[in-house]
Amino acid sequence: MDTTSPQFMVYQALQWASSQNTDLMKQAEQKLAEWEIQRGFFTTLVNAFLDHSLDGNVRWMAAVYFKNGINKFWRRNSQQ
Repeated sequence: MDTTSPQFMVYQALQWASSQNTDLMKQAEQKLAEWEIQRGFFTTLVNAFLDHSLDGNVRWMAAVYFKNGINKFWRRNSQQ
């Protein structure tokens, strides 16, 4: 995978978001929050979850961010 691709950057941020290092985790959460309004972000999360070659923590974080995005943007009582 191209390490400069947006997909790789999201996967890396998901990995950092599951890190025990709080500095990495905060940076990752900030980046993911910036990207969540970008077209294709949620598709990338689904692809990450379905990619069994990725680390389980990355796949789990993808599922969590996807679920949170549904609650935030797509629910009838959404804040957005």
